[in-house]
Amino acid sequence: MLEEYRELAADREHAVLAYRSDYEPLAPLLAGLRGRVVDVGGGPGLARHWLPASASYLAVEPEAAWLGQGWERLADAFPCLARPPACVRGVGERLPLRAACADAVLSIFSLNHLVDPALGLAEMARVLRAGGRLVLVLEDVPPRWSDLAAGGSYAVRDAAQRRRLRLRWLWTRLVGQRVQPDHIAIRERDLGAWTAGLELLERRWRGAYLCLVYGRR
Repeated sequence: MLEEYRELAADREHAVLAYRSDYEPLAPLLAGLRGRVVDVGGGPGLARHWLPASASYLAVEPEAAWLGQGWERLADAFPCLARPPACVRGVGERLPLRAACADAVLSIFSLNHLVDPALGLAEMARVLRAGGRLVLVLEDVPPRWSDLAAGGSYAVRDAAQRRRLRLRWLWTRLVGQRVQPDHIAIRERDLGAWTAGLELLERRWRGAYLCLVYGRR
């Protein structure tokens, strides 16, 4: 995976297009976060581009090599990449942080890279302060039928996006859940048990990804 991202960083035009496509739908959500933001699997710290300037950002990464892949080539499009983020080395299942130290925890495209997603979510909840927010952005998760039915409580409003999700739903029904080779399958129905003690505040498709926002009671 590191080699794939190293190649992406070297292809400036492709990288800028890909990251804008992935992150722009998350921009309103990230802009609303405050205080200390911990990004689990944050890589080069791209989420900083959409966070408010007042936020304090910390990435947790198992691989120090993430910080030496030439991300500064993209700094004209994403100025935050001109400098490496504040970063600590660690894995999601054992975050090297004290309890209740974060106002927000991000897991953007990283949960399905953990060996034990349930333990990782327990760790994210542990470091979250009361009143804080946990933001999960999930890959490979198929939509529910209620996401596709017009007028449903979780229905996707954008017609073009709803058509794309219908194709994904149909594909899942025909051949099963599609999971990338370096990913662990995440089933949405498992998240309820894995996030016990947190309150689901938002469930919404943002771009091609399912975004879940939890609050710490």
